[in-house]
Amino acid sequence: MKDNLYFKRAVVTTLFALSALLLQAQTQTVTTNAVCRLLADPANTSSVLMYVPAGLEFEVLGSKDNHILINHEGTEGYVSMDNVTLSQPVVEEQPITDYRSGTGDENDIQVNYQTESYQQARYDILVQKYGERYARALFEHKIWKGIDHNMVRDSWGKPIEIKRSVKSNVITEEWIYRKHRLVFVNDILTQWGPAR
Repeated sequence: MKDNLYFKRAVVTTLFALSALLLQAQTQTVTTNAVCRLLADPANTSSVLMYVPAGLEFEVLGSKDNHILINHEGTEGYVSMDNVTLSQPVVEEQPITDYRSGTGDENDIQVNYQTESYQQARYDILVQKYGERYARALFEHKIWKGIDHNMVRDSWGKPIEIKRSVKSNVITEEWIYRKHRLVFVNDILTQWGPAR
């Protein structure tokens, strides 16, 4: 009887430990925005190991001095946080909120499909990239006029479609999400509204 109790406790403890490991297995990824240098040491910008093409997705292995540690083609090195965008799983859009004025639809339900460890890793990267003040707002999927396209992508993720026009050195982009459209002028968010 006593041996059976110890066996049950051992099984429960093992299952609990395995589930904790599986939760920790969720990883944060980043996508390169442009061709960037993979550095051996983030403090030494001349320690270039190779160049990393734009548009590739990498698992975040760590971070140091405003740089992300990644593995590209078997070589570990650091890329600047300025050259990457957080990758996020596609989730239900969050309500548009003007962070400064506090406007927005507060009746929308925000469903969290991600694990706590993923959320913490995402928040930590946002803090390193933008500082505590902006990281909190972006982490909560908030946007406001005047932020750049990288901040919007880090907050809301990749849009369904991007329409771009260039007139007299002014680049206008319209980002289409399922329920909303955002307008950028020279990479700065200037307005938004419902998707057409």
